[in-house]
Amino acid sequence: MFDKGGLMFDKKYNKEVFYKLMDLGIKEAKRIRLEFERWLHLLIKCNKILLST
Repeated sequence: MFDKGGLMFDKKYNKEVFYKLMDLGIKEAKRIRLEFERWLHLLIKCNKILLST
């Protein structure tokens, strides 16, 4: 443990928290990308329908 700006930090704990947050961030980014691709696909479909009429 070391002291930084009056706060106590445990390097091992911080690393675990960091990796958990990274993992959550990656999962969230993948979910958002899938959602975006689904919306994009729907938008293209709607656009094709509108252009064909």
